[in-house]
Formats: sequence, structure tokens, C-alpha cells
Amino acid sequence: VDNVVPEKFIPDRNVTGYGYLRNPSSNLCVDLVGQNEFDRGYLKAGLYSCQGGHSGAQIFSYARTKQIRREWGCLTATSGSEHVKFLTCAPHPQDNVAQLWEHTKDGEIKNVQLGLCMDVQGLKNMDTLRVIKCQHTPEQLWSFENYL
Repeated sequence: VDNVVPEKFIPDRNVTGYGYLRNPSSNLCVDLVGQNEFDRGYLKAGLYSCQGGHSGAQIFSYARTKQIRREWGCLTATSGSEHVKFLTCAPHPQDNVAQLWEHTKDGEIKNVQLGLCMDVQGLKNMDTLRVIKCQHTPEQLWSFENYL
């Protein structure tokens, strides 16, 4: 793969975490909820009951670049909206800080640009993932299936 498609993203290479991204208090995972990620248009980062690794739509990687990503798309938080989007990853991660996330040792995932945390309070299957002020609650704690 390195010689044929050197820019290809490998889900468990140059990452610190990969697999499903789960909020343990709700058992909700970040999910593309039936959207076709290869449309490369505006997609929402949704939530759905964790499928224990059996749903490809729930597989994400936490890259060393601080992006939470899949093949081509990254979770993105922009000012003016609490909803997290799934948009094309910036070729140079520092060019789009809306796509950079800090995964704290306590388990929070905070958007670098906005300083807001991923949160599931009051949300259910098929809702859109959101970011709000960090409050250090169980609804704001996340873990990847695997850590390296």
C-alpha cells in the first residue's frame, strides 16, 4: 500500500486510538448513521447504539495529527453550530483547526479551536453529535475501542 497509494489512510497506523468511539454512560457510539461517506458532501456525525465493532460506520481513528478520522473524512466542529460534522480532512491538519481534537487522559474529547467537548446528554440513536462547554460529566467521557 505504501508504494501504490502512499497517501492512503490506514486506520491503525500513525494513530493513538482506533475502533469504535464510545460514550460509556450512554453506550452511544459516533456513527455515520446510514450516510454514504464517499459522497463527500455535508455529513453529520451521528450517534447510534454501539455495535461492538460490528458496524463499519462506527470505526474511527484518533490520528497523531489530532484528527478523528476515517478514510477521507474528519470530525469537524465549527463556530455557530453545536453539531459536529463529518467533512473532508484538511491535507495539512494545522490548516483546519476545526478538525483538531484533544483527547484528555480523563476521557474528554475537546475541539482545539472552540474549546468545547463532545457531549451526549439528552441525545439518543440517530441524533447528531454535539459539542458544548466542558463540564466533566459522564456524558462527556469517551473511549476508543483500542489504544496504541
